[in-house]
Amino acid sequence: MKTLTKITLSAPLVLATLMFAACSTAIETDVEEDDVVDEEQEQEEQEEEEIDPDEELPLAPFDNDSLQAPAESHFLSPTRKGFTFTNDVSSELGDAADFVEFEVPNNSNSVQRIHSIALDCDFVGDTSAIAHVRIYEDGEPTNEVVRCNEGEDNTVNVDNTRVQTAVVEFSSVAIPTYMSYTLTVQAYR
Repeated sequence: MKTLTKITLSAPLVLATLMFAACSTAIETDVEEDDVVDEEQEQEEQEEEEIDPDEELPLAPFDNDSLQAPAESHFLSPTRKGFTFTNDVSSELGDAADFVEFEVPNNSNSVQRIHSIALDCDFVGDTSAIAHVRIYEDGEPTNEVVRCNEGEDNTVNVDNTRVQTAVVEFSSVAIPTYMSYTLTVQAYR
């Protein structure tokens, strides 16, 4: 004859056991899903950074501007406070630099503060490339430099007895790169 042993489980114990089993499965599932999402994001980021060697980069067309023959020329004053110039440059091939001339009125104090210079850039190719706008005065480079994507709070001092040229070019680039940009110069508030 078989003897049956009666086991009595309390309802709270059964409930706790079932909840523990459900939570363990949910936690394992969440971790696995998070790992898959993280791996997919890492793979997408790597694909964005890699350049397909068969893909052609855009080239900035040669516009034949120079320090002696700038693409545009602007005379700024309290009534014409600034300008915006949009163009592109590319490195190793294509147009490597752009030149935009501007002047401010000569007054008793030759040092003129330019209220704001901004250079907003988008890169294709080397996304870690560095580009800038350097101010030249009467064809000579100054120490006034503003890098890409530094915002609008960049002030520079110029000599208002001379003609200024903003030269947009690459500072550092490792591989062929195309850059479209917008240069904004605001001489007065």
